[in-house]
Amino acid sequence: MIRALDFLRDLTFWSVCLRIVLSVLAGFIIGAERRNKNHAAGLRTHILVTVGASLLMIMSQFATEYFGAGDIMRIGAQAVSGIGFLGAGTIIISKGKIRGLTTAAGLWATNCIGLAIGIGFYEGAFVGLVAVFFTLVVLRRISHKNKAPELYSAEYLVHLKKENIDIFSELINKSDIALTRLEIKPCGSDSYTASVSFNSGSEKEVLLLREKIREIEGTLVFDIQYDGQAAVIGD
Repeated sequence: MIRALDFLRDLTFWSVCLRIVLSVLAGFIIGAERRNKNHAAGLRTHILVTVGASLLMIMSQFATEYFGAGDIMRIGAQAVSGIGFLGAGTIIISKGKIRGLTTAAGLWATNCIGLAIGIGFYEGAFVGLVAVFFTLVVLRRISHKNKAPELYSAEYLVHLKKENIDIFSELINKSDIALTRLEIKPCGSDSYTASVSFNSGSEKEVLLLREKIREIEGTLVFDIQYDGQAAVIGD
């Protein structure tokens, strides 16, 4: 602990002003990074979270010192659990993608930084801010650089004529797409249905194969599943 800061831990008008200003600054630093990445929770959201959390701890300290009752950490504990509703609002699931997890975690961490500032734990707040900023900026670049290739998945039900079975099979075999399932069954005396599913690292290849199948004369293609990127977790 830095003894030179002990006078700022006492609850005075100037220490309150300092804590609010530091809260705004911490929220600004983290929020600016999120805003530059076009995430739902940006500059103002993070500033409001840090200022609100800081005020909660200031009120807790005030109530304890001036009224001599209550648990100084009780309100702060409610803030830690209560921030979940805001974080949940930033998580979006669309076409197999899960986005917003990092922003939600960042809001929770920002809330904790605000709590630390509000109670006068400036050292912990500073170290926490550096750690959060390092995680969002530096580690993001490292994780994106080493990111595994994204997969595109699709499943089609194909109705085709008997004389086009060989053309269809040759088209599937010649494609560079990883086939996960191929099942061909007769449907009547002169037609067949084929159920085909596959994964590919290129969305363009998936769509191109579908169009080539549709170009076969008398063939109908039904999309059973087309998720685009399958099970991708991102920022």
